[in-house]
Amino acid sequence: HYERRRAHFILLSAGGHHLKEAAALVGMSRKTAGHTLRSFEARGVSGLHEPKRSGRRSRVSAAVLQQLD
Repeated sequence: HYERRRAHFILLSAGGHHLKEAAALVGMSRKTAGHTLRSFEARGVSGLHEPKRSGRRSRVSAAVLQQLD
């Protein structure tokens, strides 16, 4: 879901929309839009993926998550 929004933002930006306008169209803050654009410019498509983060372990097993996809 997030990757799709980031990709949509990149396409709008490449299509000539200003950062602020493209961010508003996809429901993204201006700060996040700037970060997304810099990440895409530095790493390409792989820059659109959400990085792994630390945090509480999921209560849902991997098998259940696969069934939901």
